[in-house]
Amino acid sequence: MLLLKPTIIYPKEAFLPPPIPYLPYGIKIPENEVIYHLQSESDVKAIVIFVGGFCDTIMRAVYQEFLHFDQPLCYKIYTSFRCQKLFTLWLTQLAEKKLPLFVIAHSWGACNFYKALIAQANAHISIDYLLTLDPVGYTMPKKPPTNVQWWDNVYITHKTSNLVRPNIVALIGHSWNLVSYANYNASLQKPFHHASIRQMIEASNFTAKLDKIIKNSYKNVIMP
Repeated sequence: MLLLKPTIIYPKEAFLPPPIPYLPYGIKIPENEVIYHLQSESDVKAIVIFVGGFCDTIMRAVYQEFLHFDQPLCYKIYTSFRCQKLFTLWLTQLAEKKLPLFVIAHSWGACNFYKALIAQANAHISIDYLLTLDPVGYTMPKKPPTNVQWWDNVYITHKTSNLVRPNIVALIGHSWNLVSYANYNASLQKPFHHASIRQMIEASNFTAKLDKIIKNSYKNVIMP
């Protein structure tokens, strides 16, 4: 069954295979839809990981933002929501690249990624930037992940007064809404909803944080 294995899309020339069985496609994500352009590792400044929510391989909400992300100085990776075991094992391997790690995780995928971070609390892993988009889960975070340098959380308010399908799904999944452990919380109201991925990213510090990393890497090269 497709949902039993995570969908993982990554630049195969740059990384070893993920440590668990996976699918290189989804229900509505064709195999080889993403074309990775070969680039020198010395030019890459960060790894950006997009984690979809439940059924994102059908709805393609986060996947569309992954497709449109075209920063040539970054490796980009996409995974579906069933990612807790994957990242519990894979984060160590990704960290060996010694590149800043940026993670954008939506809905149930955000909850599963948080659980993977907690499981990796004693490992030598650092997530430079975590962005959770309207995360859901039956268990709220009980402690901050010690391996995250900065956590943005953007959530949708007033879901009960805007009962469109994405908001109903989030209500069933138990929205976290404001997360006290995040460094920064932002909220969006109607007409935005649980699947308004681009607008939630725009409400975060993602672009500013990533641009700063890239600019600083150039300064370090130019200045001894």
